[in-house]
Amino acid sequence: MRKPATVTIVGPAIKTEYWMTFYNQLADTNETSFEIIFAGHIAPKVPLPENFIWLETDLKPTACVELAIRKALQSDNIENEYIMWGPDDLYIPPGMIDRQIEELTKDENKGKRLMVGVGYAGEQALGSGRSRRPSIPLKYHTDMPGSPLMPIFPMMSKQHLLDIGSIDERFDAVFYDLDLTMRHYTLGGDLVQLPNFVTYEYMIHEDSLVHRNRQDRAFLDSLWDGYSKEEQRKLPVVGYKQDYFENKYTEHKEYNPKMFVDFFSHNTIK
Repeated sequence: MRKPATVTIVGPAIKTEYWMTFYNQLADTNETSFEIIFAGHIAPKVPLPENFIWLETDLKPTACVELAIRKALQSDNIENEYIMWGPDDLYIPPGMIDRQIEELTKDENKGKRLMVGVGYAGEQALGSGRSRRPSIPLKYHTDMPGSPLMPIFPMMSKQHLLDIGSIDERFDAVFYDLDLTMRHYTLGGDLVQLPNFVTYEYMIHEDSLVHRNRQDRAFLDSLWDGYSKEEQRKLPVVGYKQDYFENKYTEHKEYNPKMFVDFFSHNTIK
């Protein structure tokens, strides 16, 4: 039986060999109660703590995240609970979720639609000696100064995620989070970045992931087709101007993503 938790962390089950490292980083350095829900076909290597849930399913990665989200939202207290998503092989700096909760629950932030993200130092590719330069924070177009900021490992209220809506089922593996963030902004949402907390992930890029990156990025840009690099050059400041963004993307406020209509009809949950 699930115990109440202040924060639920969701994601796809891919790098199960890192799961207990991931878990211990959170448990050893934070006071905030949390649970982890990962979904996917790769079984964990070791027995999991009671607040670490694995949902066995053969769905594609984005559907795994959606399944974990739906499990996380099965709560009677979502107005006082929070959710965040990310890969299952992240290095988590000490005290990170405590600090995110502190920001979200400040008196001046009560009632706001708020995401709290952290910094990202790219990948540390195992065995290759390769690492990406830090990008803190990321942006919709990483090489353009006017792009909206895209949070890494963001935390928000579960109620706000309900308002943003479901992951669009046409995403395969990546960039669904950028779509959710853009929809967050169209609802008038704000973003707070905590640059002193920097994550990085261990991963080896495979050909299939490169293909998925191209495929999902093309789909993301088709949803936000007005948001071109050429237009961003007209923006006068680093970061984005909220009024410019809201005025230009008013039409997306009615964006209704294609949901996982038959989500639970073709997967196995144990």
